[in-house]
Amino acid sequence: MTTRPSTIAPPQTRSKRSTAIRGMHWLVLGVSLALTFFAWHYSKSQHDARIQALFDREADQTVELVKERMQKYEDALWSGVAMLDASDQEIGLQQWKRYVESLNLDSKYPGINGLGIIHSVPTPSLPNYLAKRKAETPQFQIHPAQNQETLLPISFIVPVKPNSKAIGLNMAHEPNRFRAALKAKESGAAQVTGTIHLVQNSEKTPGFLFYAPFYRDQQHATLEQRNANFAGMVYAPFIVKELLEGVLRKENRSVGLRLTDGTTILYDEHVASEADYDPSPLFTESRLVEMYGRTWEFDIWSAKSFRKSANDSQPHAILIAGILIDLLLLVVFVTLSQASQMAHSYAEGMTRQLEVNNQQLQKEIQERKATDARLREINTSLEESRTTLQGLFDQSFNFISLMALDGTLLQINRTALELVGANEKEVLYQPCWNTIWWSHSSALQERLRDAIRLATAGEADRFEAVHPVADSADQATVQVDVSVSPITNAAGDVIFIVMESRDISRLKEQEAETEKLLSDLGQSNSELEQFAYVASHDLQEPLRKISSYASLLEEECGDEVNEDGQAYIHVIVDGASRMKHLIQDLLAFSRIGRRGDTMEPVDTTQCLQDAIESLEISIAESEATITFDRMPAVLADQSQLIMLFQNLVGNALKYRTETPPVIEIEATDRGQEIEITIKDNGIGIAPRYQERIFEIFQRLHNRREYSGTGIGLAVCKRIVERFEGTIRVEPNAPQGSTFLITLPKPSPPDRKHAIAFPPSQEPSTNGFLAASDPHHTVG
Repeated sequence: MTTRPSTIAPPQTRSKRSTAIRGMHWLVLGVSLALTFFAWHYSKSQHDARIQALFDREADQTVELVKERMQKYEDALWSGVAMLDASDQEIGLQQWKRYVESLNLDSKYPGINGLGIIHSVPTPSLPNYLAKRKAETPQFQIHPAQNQETLLPISFIVPVKPNSKAIGLNMAHEPNRFRAALKAKESGAAQVTGTIHLVQNSEKTPGFLFYAPFYRDQQHATLEQRNANFAGMVYAPFIVKELLEGVLRKENRSVGLRLTDGTTILYDEHVASEADYDPSPLFTESRLVEMYGRTWEFDIWSAKSFRKSANDSQPHAILIAGILIDLLLLVVFVTLSQASQMAHSYAEGMTRQLEVNNQQLQKEIQERKATDARLREINTSLEESRTTLQGLFDQSFNFISLMALDGTLLQINRTALELVGANEKEVLYQPCWNTIWWSHSSALQERLRDAIRLATAGEADRFEAVHPVADSADQATVQVDVSVSPITNAAGDVIFIVMESRDISRLKEQEAETEKLLSDLGQSNSELEQFAYVASHDLQEPLRKISSYASLLEEECGDEVNEDGQAYIHVIVDGASRMKHLIQDLLAFSRIGRRGDTMEPVDTTQCLQDAIESLEISIAESEATITFDRMPAVLADQSQLIMLFQNLVGNALKYRTETPPVIEIEATDRGQEIEITIKDNGIGIAPRYQERIFEIFQRLHNRREYSGTGIGLAVCKRIVERFEGTIRVEPNAPQGSTFLITLPKPSPPDRKHAIAFPPSQEPSTNGFLAASDPHHTVG
């Protein structure tokens, strides 16, 4: 008798199948986990955007409050000027005192230390001026003593008592005060001095003076008229700390502030002693603000109170809740698998122990009931999670909608509905392009249909649109950035389309404002370049007179002047000479940008030879050795390229050690650029000065050690930047420096326009260069 093979799998195999979690279970877990992370990331991004906007708003408010207060102080100064212009006779101390007391400075202009008048007093008028002042204030005197042609003393300031030390102070005695006074005089506009210490402030806290000029008559439209009719200034002294603490109350803000003028810190809250100081701020921002002739830098950072107010645990709560739900699902699926295994075990033992199987069956029924109860609890949790996600969907600041593949609108959030004053019944289950947002423009409707077709094919699309705003009497609109993206399943098939729109109306306004500011800045820079050129050119004539008359004085009266007088004459001549060189350098610096943007291919080797020939005497005196090879052409301006080589080689000759200079010049082709290196064995440049040396008037040595104006490397940088290149410096070991310049290569020319240098046109050597050798040595 034969037996038929059994087709029933062994118990072990059936057990393994029953305990395995099915693919559908893993899909549910994956989708749930993905939704959890999506909700967490979306909530976190909204939170981050919200606190960034909060910080930007507080930073804007801080800067605007300071600017608004300075404008208010400027109004006080100009009101004083108006009072002086309106008076038919000279204002005295008592009249000025009554006027200032009528302004109620303490209540209307908190932070201001007083309001005073500075008169311009030519030396011939000094006795008459002193007589008037002493008649009002017997102890009046001008201090410190100065020998200028015109003095700028403080005639009076109210309140008098706290500012008594300032009365009679000559503004020409200190550069910061004097420079700002000259600016006010020549421009006719209000000016702020650099950082100073007020003489009436015993604590030496940083402060400044605020000037508003006045003139003898109304004819001051031109610079010549302003110089001729300048009568003085209405001024106000300030202590920066008192000014800012009066404007920016700490209890009304959650950001800190550091205010600097150049390298001088005017006010600083970024210190550990501040109660609200945050050593690791969430946000920082630095802004440069033009403030009446000065550039103030506002460094703003978030404080501890900002961090506390920005703390939001909602994203983390969503993440934790979602992960817990996923863990519960995993437990349920594992439990179901284990329950199935137990059911199979009970069935297999039914033939052996009917009574035991019956008991086990009852137990299984009880466990299934418990499992059902747990499943109901999980379903309830899932419903709560769905409700939470729907709440996040509705609370988003963006306009979000879900569509079927044919463009039918299936779901839309509350933000989009409120924009047009609609409800879900009016817009759902119809083509999205026929809804109120899009029906006002047939062109937008067609654009949306194109985006939906792309999304159906699996491609995202993005464009901008304009939507009307509900209940707007002036037919207001909102400009939005629209993105249409596909949603795919695990197999990669597109199942839904999501459209998200972001309000960019304010962004567009800011872009327009930025473009206007950039245009104004370009205009301002052009005017400043023209002013620097004209001013530097006009200053040379009085310098020539000073130098000529000082030389004549030395020749004709040399025997009548003692040694001190002759030394003074030498100081005048030397100062005039240095000022002449400084003005000439300034003229050269201002002319760099006035040559336009036209560049042409230039023979780099010929320019270098011309520069070396101009330095022939310095090379011979220093016994220098200069080596270089023939270099490729670059796109540049020939005269300015020669100037660049003159400055860099000249610096290597000037800043040398006792060892004769050795200068090596090489050129390397870097694809679209030519890199030129100029290496020397001089005194070198410390790493901390490698950026500073390219700034105008930055000197690392005094004039007794090395002559010069400190403008040469600034000229080099400006020339290279005009060529659209770069320049930097690196230290050599053990001494010396290497300057690296990158300049653009000329575009490959047509054959008929190719540049060639025939042998008959090779640059002349003038006895310095071996022209027959491609490697040149000068020495």
